[in-house]
Amino acid sequence: MENLDEIASITSRRPAHCLGTVSSIVVQPAGQDPKLDVDLHDGTGRLALVWLGRQSIAGIEPGARLEVEGFVGLRGRKRIMYNPRYTIHGAKDDGQ
Repeated sequence: MENLDEIASITSRRPAHCLGTVSSIVVQPAGQDPKLDVDLHDGTGRLALVWLGRQSIAGIEPGARLEVEGFVGLRGRKRIMYNPRYTIHGAKDDGQ
């Protein structure tokens, strides 16, 4: 886990590599295109993660430690990463 970016320091239109904790998950209601929205925080800021075409990913749940990599954009003032590559490191309190 070298060269991790703090979420607060990430600017738009560049690749980023972050490690944080999942704080919330939102799934689109039935009848809409599948989309999984995850809120990731690292103590410096929050990053919205969006997987298009997915309604769930095994192991991604509130409290999970997640390492993500991808390009960051802005939606309003919110940092957002679409379809990031990810590694699940387990729950925040399991010592990982």
